[in-house]
Amino acid sequence: MPEIGTGIFLILTGMGFGSLIISHKFGALFAVLGAVGFFAISLMMFANYDVVSTTTYQDAGSQWNETSYMIGAEGQSAEESQQKIWIGWIFFILGLVAVAVFFVEALKMGKN
Repeated sequence: MPEIGTGIFLILTGMGFGSLIISHKFGALFAVLGAVGFFAISLMMFANYDVVSTTTYQDAGSQWNETSYMIGAEGQSAEESQQKIWIGWIFFILGLVAVAVFFVEALKMGKN
């Protein structure tokens, strides 16, 4: 299964919500940044990516990796894979909301 790091997932999610929040104060272009973040996450979820965190441990002469799954799991069934599709749809809808916020904010600026 393809994987995306938990950090990238959280950065894109934070960027999406953060830019939506500050778009009201600093301008409509920040809503576009949020839309890009949300659409990127939704695309990865639709492409069946797992969101994972990998930690490498070292001991005297030995090394091992531990993988923690935030979304998805290794060897998952088709039913469990559907959870990622729902998450993808949620982020897609959030992206559409961000685009709508952009157009509303842009129209407000045009009236001033």
